[in-house]
Amino acid sequence: MPQFTYTGSEVKVYPTLSAADGSTLVVKPGDVVTLDTDPNVPDLTAQAATPAPKAADATPAPAPEAAQTVPEAPTTDATPSA
Repeated sequence: MPQFTYTGSEVKVYPTLSAADGSTLVVKPGDVVTLDTDPNVPDLTAQAATPAPKAADATPAPAPEAAQTVPEAPTTDATPSA
């Protein structure tokens, strides 16, 4: 079902867009509503269809580097002896 974004600046009630249970459509600025058909109302703008997910890249991600460890080299005291 198509989705529509309410672009008005105030809360609005659409009594002509009622559900089978008798409730009417109430929208706030920025609300997104799902309707069965396009109501042809200027303040309700149809959203673009959700694009299909992108296919995975053909190039695989590089393998992570191996963990680095401290080299096991002999250490010397940096303080000169007197």
